[in-house]
Amino acid sequence: MIVRGRVCQMRPVIFLNEILRQCWFLSGPTACGKTALSLTLANQLNAEIIALDSMTVYRGMDVGTAKATRFERDRVPHHLIDILAPHEEFSLTDYLEASATCCLEILSRGRTPLFVEEWNAFIDLPDKKPCFDPCGSCAGK
Repeated sequence: MIVRGRVCQMRPVIFLNEILRQCWFLSGPTACGKTALSLTLANQLNAEIIALDSMTVYRGMDVGTAKATRFERDRVPHHLIDILAPHEEFSLTDYLEASATCCLEILSRGRTPLFVEEWNAFIDLPDKKPCFDPCGSCAGK
């Protein structure tokens, strides 16, 4: 799903609505083409990618995460990938604080934050539209 979005109301308020309105979100299941699409979108939107995934923050967790390759990360700036050792803890609050910092830094450079996540794990979309789904899993919703 690609939308301009908002963070679910029940989560800690870190992002202000005026900041979120400047962000884009790309969501879909693992291995459905999000990475390739995110690179194309990042170029079109003058964006930097913020990974919205609980496992890609860990170094060495490449198998099973479908994390962007080093080559792909060199093409477009990516944030919150490979920032922790596997034994380090990283809570949702830690993630929200880190992603808010990334978001503000990206905006300060005149660029657009593009959050890329696995299938609507963190974002709450007001009406679940518009929907772009490379795998067709949101058809009829």
